[in-house]
Amino acid sequence: MIKVLIIDDSAFMRHMLKRMMETDEEIRAIGTARNGSEGLEKVEKFKPNLITLDITMPGLDGLTVLHEIMTNNPLPVLIISSANKENATIIPKAIQMGAADYLAKNLENAPLDIQNIQKSLVEKIKNITQDKISFNHRQTFTTAKEEGIIKKPKSRIDIIAIGASTGGPYALEYICTHLPKNLPIAVLITIHMPPAFTGPFVERLNNTCQIEIREAKQRNIIKPGTVYIAPGRKHMKVHKESKGAIITLHDHPITIYMPSVNFLFSSVSETYGKKCLAVILTGMGNDGLEGMRELKAANGESIAEHKESCVVYGMPKRVIEAGLADQILPLTKIPQGILNVMNNPKPQPTYL
Repeated sequence: MIKVLIIDDSAFMRHMLKRMMETDEEIRAIGTARNGSEGLEKVEKFKPNLITLDITMPGLDGLTVLHEIMTNNPLPVLIISSANKENATIIPKAIQMGAADYLAKNLENAPLDIQNIQKSLVEKIKNITQDKISFNHRQTFTTAKEEGIIKKPKSRIDIIAIGASTGGPYALEYICTHLPKNLPIAVLITIHMPPAFTGPFVERLNNTCQIEIREAKQRNIIKPGTVYIAPGRKHMKVHKESKGAIITLHDHPITIYMPSVNFLFSSVSETYGKKCLAVILTGMGNDGLEGMRELKAANGESIAEHKESCVVYGMPKRVIEAGLADQILPLTKIPQGILNVMNNPKPQPTYL
């Protein structure tokens, strides 16, 4: 039985979250708290396996509560808060502080969206408690140094595709700050992130990275030296036309992962074949596994994040266990691993 403590200032939300999570017989809401102070008291009293935490509350706000939990009694914390512009700047900070994941709560939407929230809530709770969670506090990054700049103007691959979920904002910020501005190819990124969050996340990355970061738009022409991040709830695909490689965005089919890493990897493998590199980063669940299988069948190359640096060792684990990773590298070695794939003959498998 997974024991969950719900911390939220809304009585309606406490009731709805309890109802939704207890549709699964393996999950039980053992307690609720209406503010941060009460929440901290009940963490000590109930000893939950997981905490759901609202960010915006009177008195002790969610970030303060999260800091206290991570400092004094580290436990998996699932942030559940509205997907608005204000929270879009706060959620990445919560992830850096150690939150396992986040879920947008917009229960005023259509019944189908509410069903998807319920499905996501149950899956996130189960995956967070099953996968390895790292509680190490995240750090900030400096821009890549000059010695990291690529000396050769060409690359033996034509595209890089990256997939991430829980812990992904931290990992992507690290990688993007270490990519040079003269990168001769483009990077496509899919991360599980609500629609309101991707724009501020792109803005944040552009303030710290040399390489240009964009939120992908429908029918973007892919340009070298540019990173394109799929907007929330839009699957990102790529195909070639006479004018070049084109990004297309899709909101069907509806899946538990919106956007889906599988969609990106599958599309990249179909379009670029052996001239592509896929990187699978920290995240819960198995999104990216089937797409990576297709990519390897097309003789593309792959890097999986090593468990020692993953916030959640879920998505990389599935790829590694399936024998689909050419290289298994900790986060600090992935940027150089990417450059090595671009500039050198095909490397031997590397497991560090």
